Amino acid sequence: MRRFGRIWGCWCDMIEAVIHYVDGTVERIFIDEEDFKRAFPDLSFEEEESEDGREGVRVVEDEELEKQMSSFLVYDTGLALDHALRLGRSGRCYYFVEYRTRYPRIEDYITGYGFDSIVKVLDWGEVLDMVDTILMVDVGFGALNQILRKAGKYVFGSSPKGDMLELDRVYMIKVMRELGINTPNVQIFTGVDNLLDHVVDGKKQFLKLNIFRGNLETCPVYSRKEARVYLEQANFGAVESELQFLLTDPVEGVEIGVDCFFNGKEFIRPYNWGNEVKGTGGQINKVVDNSIWDSVLDKIEPWLAETGYRGNISFEGIFDGSDIYVIDVTSRLFFPGSSIYPRFIENYAEVIAGVARGEYVEPEWENPYNCLLTAYRSDYNVWTRLVIDDAVSGNVAYPRGAVYVDGEIWIAPGDPIVATIMGGGNTLDEAFRILYESCKGVSAVETTIAVEAVERYLREYQAELERYGITW
Repeated sequence: MRRFGRIWGCWCDMIEAVIHYVDGTVERIFIDEEDFKRAFPDLSFEEEESEDGREGVRVVEDEELEKQMSSFLVYDTGLALDHALRLGRSGRCYYFVEYRTRYPRIEDYITGYGFDSIVKVLDWGEVLDMVDTILMVDVGFGALNQILRKAGKYVFGSSPKGDMLELDRVYMIKVMRELGINTPNVQIFTGVDNLLDHVVDGKKQFLKLNIFRGNLETCPVYSRKEARVYLEQANFGAVESELQFLLTDPVEGVEIGVDCFFNGKEFIRPYNWGNEVKGTGGQINKVVDNSIWDSVLDKIEPWLAETGYRGNISFEGIFDGSDIYVIDVTSRLFFPGSSIYPRFIENYAEVIAGVARGEYVEPEWENPYNCLLTAYRSDYNVWTRLVIDDAVSGNVAYPRGAVYVDGEIWIAPGDPIVATIMGGGNTLDEAFRILYESCKGVSAVETTIAVEAVERYLREYQAELERYGITW
């Protein structure tokens, strides 16, 4: 049984609070009645007095109340405000942004300030016992996720070994090959000089840094000179002879990816698959129950289960017409493309909570086709006001650096991405049409929407997909 009561307590002054009980135990304390109403907008609050004049409790037993009881902590690194805002519309959502750098600045913390549907917190530990589900949006927290799960918490996120699939490419290749999953031919080197000695002039090869991606994204190289320029720009300095690098041979085929929820036992269907248009942040996707990725998913499913993984995982690979060759793994929500989740999955909160609990909750997608474009600003060292027409606001997200002040949305300094714009439909053409219409309703100073992603998809990707037998 759940009960809500209103009490008067005494500190130095009179403190008003709303207490939420579950089976006689205090579960949450709301600072005031308005705080309560934001958490439970569909419930009325009635005051009752006991015989001695103190305000008593109102007993509520209702299925609709149970639906309102979900509560979340979103532990973010400044990438996923839109996910938190969506969860906040389904229940109570506390939002923590990892702001701890050597010298934190206000923009490291400020994402999410001013939005009524979430509660920003400076210390996530203070609300840990007040939430049902924790959404860990980024990679690198697998050990913390494991600790929280052992403490009885429901966590949507990676596992320690799951983290390493993304953070250590050499480890990822080893795991894939042990599981019988194809990967491209690869050479592994320690040190820049050793790497450059094996770059072949006139031959296309892919250069990768083993750990992390911020210094050096995967880049195709055709000569030692080109490779040297990229490596110098990465500024590895005194440790350039200590780092591991990979040189990968190209696979003849078409690149395609898949994004899946894994609930600790199995992959949940339907899932999302399609193309990320490299260099634009654009996504072109279709929701399916099965695909050419199923053989990979079947092989890695027991391994993920053994590691304790519960969350989203994405794979990128090359399809040669008969087999998939895995080239990268994303052990987290994929960014910026995962904005499609809170936008198009109608039961998104239930999916997050279900995956965290190890349950099979089938995502209810609004449309079979979805696509996304990204709006970039030329100067991301300044504050930028984002203006969105009401008619398209449902198709626009502001996942990074957004605050809501005086009725306006502002994007803090620190990231080039201002917004993600989405379109969905029963056909790909319909999704594109809605996407273009939505783009017209978004504006910000010195900001460009990367519409070339759609143009490149139609020009480069679509024909290649059909060439290898993939038609949508």
